Amino acid sequence: MDLRYEHLYVGGERVWPSSSRVITPVNPSTEALLDSVPDALEADVAAARRAFDEPGGWASGVPEQRADVMEPCKWLEVHDGF
Repeated sequence: MDLRYEHLYVGGERVWPSSSRVITPVNPSTEALLDSVPDALEADVAAARRAFDEPGGWASGVPEQRADVMEPCKWLEVHDGF
């Protein structure tokens, strides 16, 4: 599977990261490389933290709402052997 994520997901939107650097996570159970994701810098983390804390943000969501957002991640679990 070749998944290359170029954006970060911050405040309900896909946004370009501050840097073009990427990291390649490793599946700890198989040691397989998991494609690449943006390497979030301090400015990216600060923006995500602001979105997390704002009224109506992730922190104020009820568990059911958070579960709805995370549901698509189950596809990766099933298809990528997590």
